[in-house]
Amino acid sequence: MSKDDGGIFEVVQRQGYVFDEIKIYPILCKPKLMPLKSVTLQKLERMQREAQEKMLLLQQKQKQEQQGNKLKNDKEKNLGYTKEYEEQNKANEASNNVDVWKPENDNEEIDPV
Repeated sequence: MSKDDGGIFEVVQRQGYVFDEIKIYPILCKPKLMPLKSVTLQKLERMQREAQEKMLLLQQKQKQEQQGNKLKNDKEKNLGYTKEYEEQNKANEASNNVDVWKPENDNEEIDPV
């Protein structure tokens, strides 16, 4: 074995070809267009989007129903409160009219005993 100045070792075989250097050449071929997404992946994504839209619609309907029920309950409670309030006012008005006895003649003096 001998050593060249380039730092490449030369190996001599007894049979066959001897290659001192292998060069890599670019191989040009026809470009192929690959889809970014496969058809099945597109179908799955579309199905997922539709399912999410349905879930959002259901959630919105549930929120609206809950708000509607809450408003109904609030109205019923408020009606109950107004009825109770009216009854209490009537009772208070009746209790505010204190029945005080007054003598018919205010000028009469009462004899202390």
